[in-house]
Amino acid sequence: MRRLILCVVTVIALGSLLAAVRLAPPQIAPVISQAIGAVHPRISPDGKTIAVSYQGAIWTIPRVGGAMTRLMHDAGFDIESTWSPDGEHIAYVNSPRFGAGDLRIVTKTGQPVNVPKRIEVLGTVAFQKIEWLPGDRVFGVLRVDGQATGLSWVNWKTGETKTLAPAPQWGRYAASVDGQWAAFTTTLDQPGQQTGNDGVSADVWRVSINGGDPEKLFRFPSRIHDLCWSADGSGFYVVSELGGGQAHNDVWHVPLRESLQRMRMLTLGQADEDRPSVSREGRWLVFTDN
Repeated sequence: MRRLILCVVTVIALGSLLAAVRLAPPQIAPVISQAIGAVHPRISPDGKTIAVSYQGAIWTIPRVGGAMTRLMHDAGFDIESTWSPDGEHIAYVNSPRFGAGDLRIVTKTGQPVNVPKRIEVLGTVAFQKIEWLPGDRVFGVLRVDGQATGLSWVNWKTGETKTLAPAPQWGRYAASVDGQWAAFTTTLDQPGQQTGNDGVSADVWRVSINGGDPEKLFRFPSRIHDLCWSADGSGFYVVSELGGGQAHNDVWHVPLRESLQRMRMLTLGQADEDRPSVSREGRWLVFTDN
């Protein structure tokens, strides 16, 4: 497998779990090492540390390699971590069944932080990703004190909420690195196609974090399984099976404007790429390769 990036965080390889993807022109084969079953990698804002879910707990590991550190010992499954913008805290979902669950917060060394209100992360089907926005706000598909708020953010300290759009049943979503925009996808259902991934394309929308009418950005010519913004907000990293009729998912870079004319494939492998995450300065991109 040849890539337009330096190395891959992988579900099946510890070496690529420890490594991040450098967005550079040279095509260098990924590093493969000892297998490990970690998922949901999220790189810290400074690009030095990766948080993952492994054996039902949140762990951190240096991007360059080294010892993994387990942060918590909660009952259930700790999944879908996200870093605070200053890199000092990690929010995650504590789920009884590896799905929807309660928002939890710890320091980067694993000290629990009290969350005054009950905040549940509902997500969409098989997707409970959350993002940490500036000002103590967490973004996702949420329920706060029993009230569903759709695709929204909540200030976890005060309980203030803002609904940005109805929750797309099968959609995927992401917040921009600067915390100013939310993007989400909607699927184009076709009768008789695979449940949950219906349709041969997906629409990508953005909406201001402050609210307003969503703006349709483009129609992507394949199903989208996850996405994240580029660090400078000029485009997206999209996970899709687009390309040569392959059964696996690859990572594509899609500019915000002229997207279909200038999009490019970043990976071409024999497995499913998933869960892209970019560091704040834009130097590193991590994802799983399972």
